[in-house]
Amino acid sequence: MMTFLNQLLIRTCCFDIRRIGLFTIMKHNIMKDVIQAFTLIGILTAAPLPAFALGDCTQWADEVTSAMSIGDSVLAETHTVYCEQYGSDAGAKTLADAKLLGWDSSYLKITRTWPINLILGLVGFDQAFEGGRFDARVIETEFEDSSVIGIQQTRRGASNISHEVVIIQIGWLTMDTLGLVKQPLNMYQANNRNGSESDIAGFYKNSAGNTLIDTLAPDINNDKVCNACRKYNVVSMGLYGDSFTQVSTRPFDIDTYVQQIVE
Repeated sequence: MMTFLNQLLIRTCCFDIRRIGLFTIMKHNIMKDVIQAFTLIGILTAAPLPAFALGDCTQWADEVTSAMSIGDSVLAETHTVYCEQYGSDAGAKTLADAKLLGWDSSYLKITRTWPINLILGLVGFDQAFEGGRFDARVIETEFEDSSVIGIQQTRRGASNISHEVVIIQIGWLTMDTLGLVKQPLNMYQANNRNGSESDIAGFYKNSAGNTLIDTLAPDINNDKVCNACRKYNVVSMGLYGDSFTQVSTRPFDIDTYVQQIVE
């Protein structure tokens, strides 16, 4: 069985080596031949890598870590999962250990609690068990219809963080997806570099009372310029009726960006 310290050493090793674009994991006696010698050579991409190098998890732990009410009869539970066992090798013993190692992921269980107890959906369920670090949570919105919610989905790689926001309308028996917001502005981008890339700027209302969220989209000419010369546009998305659509597009400048309050 691997000790908690050995697992920490494995993770530290893998993350340090991944940063240079090549990684080699060699067989070590102190790991009691758990890790077989192999070498993979390649260039890192933005895709998240598995959090553990020993293969597929054979025993998952699933804990309810928070819950919130949506309206009068809907409950959103955050389930945090982590791997307790990789074949014959121990994973994380507790959720606290998993969080320390960055092996924890979460998904949302949305349940209708009245007049019957009915699971409406599991948001981010498959992604949470894929490996890497994935989180799903309900976020504050400005929607007048309380049955429409926003769910932030965040994936954390070795050196990058990516966000999406799913717009969902909760019905009596089902949930319907109204829209998907890719690359919403994070607080670092929206507040002139004064904020965390882990937090998104989120929803806001403009002067006409419409609920908007701002996203980043690459300029169509980026393939013709160098990486450092690439430009992006702010695409404002809004909920109009039962559809979530693009409202406006304007150039993005991190030094001058403000939310489009005045329509």
